[in-house]
Amino acid sequence: MLKLPSFISSTCAAFGLSVIVSMSAPAAEFELVGREMTRLLQNGHYARLPFNEDLSVRFLERYLSHLDGEKTYFLLSEVEEFRRLYERSLHDHISTKTFMPIAERLFDVYRRRVTGRVSYVRQLLEIDQFDFDEERSVMRDREDAEWPVDGPAIQKIWRESLEEMILSEEVYRERLQARALATGKLDPFRDGPTAKEKVSLRFDRLLKTVEGVNQEDITNYFLSAVTNAYDPHSEYFSANEMEQFRIDVSNALVGIGARLSMNDQGETEIYGIVNDGPADRHGELELGDRVIAISPENDGVWEDIMFKPINKVIEYILGEEGSPVGLRVNRELDGVDEVLEIVIPRGVVTLEDDLVSAKIYEYKKVIEVEIEEIEEIEEIEEIEGVEGVEGVEEVEEVEEVEEVVEFTKLAVITVPSFYFDFDDVGNRVSVDVERLLKRLKTEEIDGIMLDLRDNGGGSLSEVQRMTGLFMGRGPVVQVKALNGQVRSLKSLHRKPLYDGPLIVLTNRGSASATEILAGALQDYNRAVIVGAAATYGKGTVQKTMDIADYMPIFSDRARAGWLKLTFQKYYRVSGSSVQIKGVVPDLILPDMSDAYEVGEGYEKYALPHDVIRAADAFKPRERSGLFIAHLQDRSRQRMENEPYFKYLLSDIGRAKDEIAENVISLKRETRLAQLDESEQRRKTRKEERQARFATVEELDQKTFKIFRLKLDDLDRDELPLLDFDDHSEDHIREAVDELADLEESLKWPSGIDAVKREGLGVLHDLVDAARAGRATGGIK
Repeated sequence: MLKLPSFISSTCAAFGLSVIVSMSAPAAEFELVGREMTRLLQNGHYARLPFNEDLSVRFLERYLSHLDGEKTYFLLSEVEEFRRLYERSLHDHISTKTFMPIAERLFDVYRRRVTGRVSYVRQLLEIDQFDFDEERSVMRDREDAEWPVDGPAIQKIWRESLEEMILSEEVYRERLQARALATGKLDPFRDGPTAKEKVSLRFDRLLKTVEGVNQEDITNYFLSAVTNAYDPHSEYFSANEMEQFRIDVSNALVGIGARLSMNDQGETEIYGIVNDGPADRHGELELGDRVIAISPENDGVWEDIMFKPINKVIEYILGEEGSPVGLRVNRELDGVDEVLEIVIPRGVVTLEDDLVSAKIYEYKKVIEVEIEEIEEIEEIEEIEGVEGVEGVEEVEEVEEVEEVVEFTKLAVITVPSFYFDFDDVGNRVSVDVERLLKRLKTEEIDGIMLDLRDNGGGSLSEVQRMTGLFMGRGPVVQVKALNGQVRSLKSLHRKPLYDGPLIVLTNRGSASATEILAGALQDYNRAVIVGAAATYGKGTVQKTMDIADYMPIFSDRARAGWLKLTFQKYYRVSGSSVQIKGVVPDLILPDMSDAYEVGEGYEKYALPHDVIRAADAFKPRERSGLFIAHLQDRSRQRMENEPYFKYLLSDIGRAKDEIAENVISLKRETRLAQLDESEQRRKTRKEERQARFATVEELDQKTFKIFRLKLDDLDRDELPLLDFDDHSEDHIREAVDELADLEESLKWPSGIDAVKREGLGVLHDLVDAARAGRATGGIK
């Protein structure tokens, strides 16, 4: 997927994760980086695309989409001119000439147009003549729209977009103000900017960020477009983006342990502090503090961070373990802002939420068992005229009913990603799962569910090893190189660590390594897959390459960056690729993603799906041991009686209609009517859920207990018993957010969402069926 420019992305990173660096470097070095990177692409990319005019068309298309995907800045005449000049020659400019002047020229047009838009918006806001009384509409999504033909056309887009932003902000505020009034809470917007001021601040932030973009940023955007022209998962990483990638895959960083977000005034606000992290241990930084400057070396040199994107702020915070970082913050004391300077030693921060964890659900069930007892009754028959006759024994069967308590222990292991450590000294998902499984075995678990929802993948070697924990020795996945050679990657575990009933929970966000695990367990008939209609469908393998290693020895290689290169495709042991199609579950549940274009098949230039022969030594188990038909029937019955899935199907249908229409009204009356309808639907559902959730949780408390098993709990003699009323296990203290509080929906009963609850139901059915032995070859 093409990376968004930092000035467009609105995602707020947690703990200092998203990093796009801006440091100066000689333009000639950027040209050299581009040439070496494209040479690596030509020689190593799986698709082996000819480096010619056809690829050049893709380069330009990706770069224009990167800068202006909504077609609100470039004119049609400009795009046509770009195509005339560069569409058939970009490949030549990159490999033998210069590409930076072209990248900069297109970006300069974009920068000027952003400046013009902000100026135009300010004029409109100053005049303040917005009419929301007439029935008008604008496109929701302009990705497939035509480029505007002239100045008036582009100003019309800008004006309508501004009107939509203002009306949406006003309607949003009315909705939350009404909720606050109904619940006796204060107006959450009482002290903040007005709706129009809020919108104006967004454009101020956009302008300041665009003005801060330098040559290295432009190089980053252009080279990313080049890599994405090959496939969605080949990427160019700047030096610090590579560091970000390392953090993502290892779930650890060296920083201060704080969550950051930019407020309306351009300050970086502290909205979360990691418990026992560097900032927490230091003790001076407080929730709600607003950072305005940072001294990365704590040497008296301060970097002004007002209106700077979070990723650039984070760049200053990350550093070496033990090194100090200075923060200059605004803190409100008695209604007056006071400026403080705080120095915090950097430390290792483990992203605990992204490590594997488990919960044990111990179900208690009272069953009646018939017990047959045999009684011997001795009777003496008197025979007339005969004495001393021996007694005759009679046998009588007596049936009794006895109540027996049966316990079933089900474990849910949540795997957020297939993390690993580049240096092989830190966190590894397969090792952590193995440790959890060993403890679960001592707890005499009857069944396990792997929750892989929204797990985007990670290390191929980690999933190879982890799969073996559940199936023992044998091929796990096949990989095909660009030369056509196919290789089977095998599990070397002599036997599975866990061989009991197994469920895998997936959704559209389950991708890559997750699909390898789910696909292998499904092919071997080792597990029942439950989830959305299909997983993401990413069937390619990438490796990272330090571009500096391929540059001339005397060149400036310090900030060359890295290439993440697609160099293999992987295939299930049955021979099918998951590319595009994903893994289709055995039991399909409705999912909100059914309404949207989510998955590899919707990505630009995704590689095609294909099939190869099955892996040698692939020997699946008997499918009858999974009792699929029985589980499907039981699941269908539950879902028919579960209001959540009825609500969900209704929401999916409504979302599909909105996407198909692709318009949003600019008439206040229409929007308020839509708001009233939405609020009434929310109110009705909430009332129904409040009563039902209370009943469900009361029944849960009578039916099962929940025990926590995190990595820190492995050495405990007894696992912590969780309180049904407190489902939060956050290791982060967060600031009170009045808006989020008003948006918050009801908590799931016992902390179990509807999909997870259905997964547990399927697992329980599987355990019961295996116990009863309803089919031959049942799971042991």
